[in-house]
Amino acid sequence: MDTVDTITIDNAIKIFTSVMCSLSVTDKNVFLSYIADKWKPEQIKSQPFTGDTMQESSECTVEDKQVKIIKMIANDIRKRVPMDGTFPLEEILPPTIGENSDCDKESTKHVDAFLYDNRKLDELIENGEVVNIYCADCLSENVRQYNEVDLLLDIISHSLSLSAVLYIFHSILPSLQGKFVLDIGSRLGPVLYGVDSQKMYVVTWKSVFQAYVLTSAEKIIGVEMNRECCLLQHDIINKYNMNDRIEIVNKRIEECPEIVQTCDVIIMNNPFEFYASESVHREIWKFLIANIQSGTILVTKPSIETIFKNLKIGPASQWVKSYKPEKTVDEFEIFGSVAVESAEHEDIKFYERKENKENKLFGNRTRTDDTGVTAMMTVASIELVYRWSLQSGQVQISSSVGHQLRLTYNHCIHGFSQLPQPGINIRRQRATMNVKNVRSNSTDF
Repeated sequence: MDTVDTITIDNAIKIFTSVMCSLSVTDKNVFLSYIADKWKPEQIKSQPFTGDTMQESSECTVEDKQVKIIKMIANDIRKRVPMDGTFPLEEILPPTIGENSDCDKESTKHVDAFLYDNRKLDELIENGEVVNIYCADCLSENVRQYNEVDLLLDIISHSLSLSAVLYIFHSILPSLQGKFVLDIGSRLGPVLYGVDSQKMYVVTWKSVFQAYVLTSAEKIIGVEMNRECCLLQHDIINKYNMNDRIEIVNKRIEECPEIVQTCDVIIMNNPFEFYASESVHREIWKFLIANIQSGTILVTKPSIETIFKNLKIGPASQWVKSYKPEKTVDEFEIFGSVAVESAEHEDIKFYERKENKENKLFGNRTRTDDTGVTAMMTVASIELVYRWSLQSGQVQISSSVGHQLRLTYNHCIHGFSQLPQPGINIRRQRATMNVKNVRSNSTDF
């Protein structure tokens, strides 16, 4: 006999209240008429209910309002972008390695998960708006169907769903009050809008916007290389009055070392695999490893272990450790009218950047002297420190480390681009260009 999943009466009332709050006056009447006709309330013996939920059921909660605004934003964006959430100037590069290497143009559909959840996707397929079959042998009867269970294999999304964002900010991460949050490859912006739910009734698209509604983060930064995506994010931010804490940067992440170094939480929803070649993808991670500061929380999909294995980078355990949530994570939660199941988001991983004494992932070395000075011995970081010391006088390091930097620098190739200019305002003391606790009596350059 088939079993039916059940929920508690508290959750049922909460969902019902959220649904009612999200409907227009006309739709509420239609919905209640349907219930009266379908379930015949007059035939049901009245059962008293004294739970706490009953006392709150007449009012829409803050969570209801947050979810409602998030859905309003998603609806706004749906009117402005294609179904797959991509723009004409975006170039999608099918991966050549890893589990997504079979995602060729013929057998893969791109559907934005923030704009179209599973229910909407099913509706699109039923209405023929998304064709979920393809001919493996042209003009033959060998017809295959897209795998509707594992969406990552055949139906690809470049955005996090609303449920996924709620899982990240509501279920796992701690309070982000006073913190800086970075979404790498923010595209349409869903993460950004959600980070501020403690202050606003808004959540948005891809990662950046949901950060605004769901957290009280001090600053939420979306770095996106596509100009069309950035213009759209700016429009949404202005329309919903989110420009007090959200900043959109139209650059490649490799051009933003100072941003990477200042952020407390960094979110990466597979931002490189479909947009960069294998060699470029590897270089981006080389940059991130050199610039992400110890203690930073990383949220990634897929796991860093999977990425490093595909790119033949050293063990992830040398660089990060698993992040342990400060709160208990429930298997099933209700946030407004949205059900959040932790099992559904097992592919989203959480890490904390280690404070490494020795980092060999890319053949780099970390050197520490007895004053606590730490300098990453990569070519880019060496040139950064060296130029800053010579040009701005803002960085001072001890004689021993200065001597090693100078010797190594003399063997480096000059001309690195996108270096910060002297006098740049670094907002966090910990982000002093890979040099920590650098007060000393001697520069020795």
